Amino acid sequence: MASCSCKRRSAAPGLFFVADAQFLAEAAQTVLGVQSASVEHGEVIVHARVDTIVDVLRTLRDDERFACQQLMELCGVDWPERAERFDVVYMLLSVTLNHRLRVL
Repeated sequence: MASCSCKRRSAAPGLFFVADAQFLAEAAQTVLGVQSASVEHGEVIVHARVDTIVDVLRTLRDDERFACQQLMELCGVDWPERAERFDVVYMLLSVTLNHRLRVL
């Protein structure tokens, strides 16, 4: 028997279910208070300040509205022309709510 992970399934009672990437970006901007949150190529991208990254990631993990249970990928990006050369990129997955977020 196969299981379905489509975005039309319902979420747990009392939780918002994110079928729309723009809605998730706006929720992240409002709840997390990050620098910016946007949708690029259908993917939600959250830009957090270095001094708040731990709190942002903890909220994305612990808050039932986001429920990002898995860190799918962690990588670094080198920008040699910038004074602060490196960015760390976190790719998160919510198995229960079926959405992904990229946090920079």
